[in-house]
Amino acid sequence: MSFDESKFELQKEIKTCDECGSKFYASASKMQSLCPECASILYGYENCDHVFENGRCVKCFWDGSRSEYVREMAHETDKSAEPITLDAKEQIGKNMS
Repeated sequence: MSFDESKFELQKEIKTCDECGSKFYASASKMQSLCPECASILYGYENCDHVFENGRCVKCFWDGSRSEYVREMAHETDKSAEPITLDAKEQIGKNMS
């Protein structure tokens, strides 16, 4: 299997994620120091619709890395069908009074 550079946008600025250590296209993330995956899991930003080829997403250049913390957060997110909103948290607090 050969590496096809034409699938990757090499002219884009590449940064390194502070959380997982993966390289990513700066323009692919809403956060300057986090890849789209970490920004999505940690802060709720829209994630890239990843398409992997030869170990990297051709859209955002993420390599699939996740820190232990992000793996735990992703696992917790996957467990719940719906995220708890601020209103739901307030309701829970009111019901406990």
